[in-house]
Amino acid sequence: MKGIYMSREDERVYNLAMEVIRRRLSIVEFSTLVLKSYRQCQRIIQKVEAKGMLGIKHGNLGKIPVNKTDSELEEDVISLLKNDYYDFNLTHFKEMLNIMKTDWCSQEVSTLRLELAIAFFDFARIILS
Repeated sequence: MKGIYMSREDERVYNLAMEVIRRRLSIVEFSTLVLKSYRQCQRIIQKVEAKGMLGIKHGNLGKIPVNKTDSELEEDVISLLKNDYYDFNLTHFKEMLNIMKTDWCSQEVSTLRLELAIAFFDFARIILS
């Protein structure tokens, strides 16, 4: 992600925060204009002073979530469902993976439930047509 993409509201908050930094606006006025608490506005102003425009955006912007499922794992599970266990429903498929003692933990398979359902119904539609 190159550059900073801001919504109009983010840009408005940034401009108002800059007005507070330039002492043209008080924090109380800023908090009423952006509909946030006084303390939250203090945090915003500190972040804008330290980071500039990036202070308005969320701190996790551009980072990969820690609970994101690996795409290779998704492909492996979906291919297992499509090829080897095509006649299993999703609950039995998940139980089978747990019985097989694969290195996929139950939670990772649970997060794949939607992707599995989509793959399952796509595969069923191909067979039925």
